[in-house]
Amino acid sequence: MLRWNLSTKVVVAYSGLIALMAGALTTTLYWQFRTAHQQAMHDRLLDLLSLTVPLIDSDYHSLTLTSKDKDKPYYTINLKHIQTVQATTKGVERIYTLRPQGNGQFNIVLNYDPNSKQSVLVGESLKELTPILLKEGATLSQPKVEKYLLKNGDDKPVLYGYAPIKDQFGRLEGILAIELDASSIVQTKNLGRAIALVIFLSILASTIIIVRWLAQWLIVNRTLRLNEAAKKIANGEWHQSLSTESDDELGELAKSFNDMAQQLESSFLKLGEYSQTLEQKVEERTQELSQTLVHLQTTQAELIQSEKMAALGQLTASVAHEVNTPLGVIRSATGNIITALNILLPQLPVLMQRLNPTQQAAFIALVNTSLQQQRSLSTKEERQLRRRLQTELDALGLVEFQEIAIQLTLLRIETSLESYQPLFEAPDCDEILQVAYKLVQQSQNAISIQQEVDRAAKIVFALKTYSHRSSEAGEKSLIQISDGIEIALTLYQNCLKQGIEVIRKYEPVPDLLCDPDALTQVWVNLIDNAIYAIGKTGTLEIAIATQAGQVVVEITNSGAAIPEEVMPRLFEPFFTTKPRGEGSGLGLDIVHQIVQKHGGSIYVRNQCGGVTFSVIIPLSEYTN
Repeated sequence: MLRWNLSTKVVVAYSGLIALMAGALTTTLYWQFRTAHQQAMHDRLLDLLSLTVPLIDSDYHSLTLTSKDKDKPYYTINLKHIQTVQATTKGVERIYTLRPQGNGQFNIVLNYDPNSKQSVLVGESLKELTPILLKEGATLSQPKVEKYLLKNGDDKPVLYGYAPIKDQFGRLEGILAIELDASSIVQTKNLGRAIALVIFLSILASTIIIVRWLAQWLIVNRTLRLNEAAKKIANGEWHQSLSTESDDELGELAKSFNDMAQQLESSFLKLGEYSQTLEQKVEERTQELSQTLVHLQTTQAELIQSEKMAALGQLTASVAHEVNTPLGVIRSATGNIITALNILLPQLPVLMQRLNPTQQAAFIALVNTSLQQQRSLSTKEERQLRRRLQTELDALGLVEFQEIAIQLTLLRIETSLESYQPLFEAPDCDEILQVAYKLVQQSQNAISIQQEVDRAAKIVFALKTYSHRSSEAGEKSLIQISDGIEIALTLYQNCLKQGIEVIRKYEPVPDLLCDPDALTQVWVNLIDNAIYAIGKTGTLEIAIATQAGQVVVEITNSGAAIPEEVMPRLFEPFFTTKPRGEGSGLGLDIVHQIVQKHGGSIYVRNQCGGVTFSVIIPLSEYTN
């Protein structure tokens, strides 16, 4: 295995940091240099388009239809104009005009490319379309330039620009296209890359040389002397002293080392004295601790029962609040259904009698389609759907297409509208669409009631399961370990929904032979602590997996890290970091005891972005 000395590590660390900063600097300079040049060419092409478009007569342009028109004066006049622009402007590869055909294709009208050996006919279809032509060629309203460089038919990098040719009424007659030579941009890019690389390598080389010298002089030599003195002390040579002339951190370390050497010598002498009376003191202390432990276990059992009852009381209040929410939704939805039925029951038969069979079929199809397509839309999506419907309705020749489009948007109708045209042409179309919308709303109310009933049933089941106690203490059964976790999450749903995101990473695991009620208490305590650590907003991640014949459950919260000095005491009885009155310090002790009774273990560790509790329980021979 490769081993690096301290000097090499310091050089690598500092050089890597400087290299990162130099790389960021040179990359920024390179992109600024390249972007500025390309933006200048972009602006130049926009100006050229704006100056050239007025030179093209739109009326003459509209008369040019076939190759026979090349000899006509109206073709020659416009062609001379673009030839003049090409001749007086540096870097113009080709100038031509296009006419949109309505099917996504564009025909060439005027064309001037002195460098090309191929002739282009009037009316010939443009073979390769650029992104601007593909996206908005038929609706182009102002000059635009392609964002990226492309290659023309001669495999040469060019920058494409387009400008609309409008007639006297402002309608799009054609499109002016100019190909600007972009070879200079490519050359600039290559030059900038080379300059950036040279600067980066120069900075990196200088940094390595300087840092190497400083590390050897300031750190490595003094550290080696400290290491040599430590080895001598390990061999029993207590009289070691280091120079403390410098006032930096290594100087402070040398002073501390000298003090440590003196204390070690003193402690070694005392250790010999203590070893003679140690056995007697240990025996006396063991008896005292045994008596204290018996008393502590008795008291702890009583406090554990009290802690569980207090937790159950808090959970009951939270669950009562959580159950009240779906009841409110059910009450509101039921009221909406009753109100709507009082209106629809007398209105619907009369409406159906007024409709002919074709309109009745269209009405039923409209309601069924809306029921199948009910989904939530953002404000932007609703606006886009309404505009599309207005366009289709207007194309069908409907006068009140805007009002109809509003109703259809509420119904979420996105399919072809021809099948509903008999309804749209009815005199009372607005009333028909309102009745259809009310019918669809009742279906949505019924779905809301079903969802909230399921939600309330899930909460009640979780509370019932948590409050259940086995007839015999420690009674075991085969369960899926995720069931108890979901019960705990349901009980704390009122706290989690305030801004805590729950991430589940459940892998398939065998059923576990365990005490379900006891393990549920484990998950309740761990999730309660995680919610407290997270606060108002954050993430709670729960992962389940199997590893080496064991089930591993990891509960990670995004709260603050646990201080290292607190870690060894987390599972001690009565130890808590919560303010007075908010915790008894028995939660994690209860968890530790339950996990141990199942032959498992529990660990906690800080990690980037949170704290993870890992519960490991072995699979028994009875596990499926």
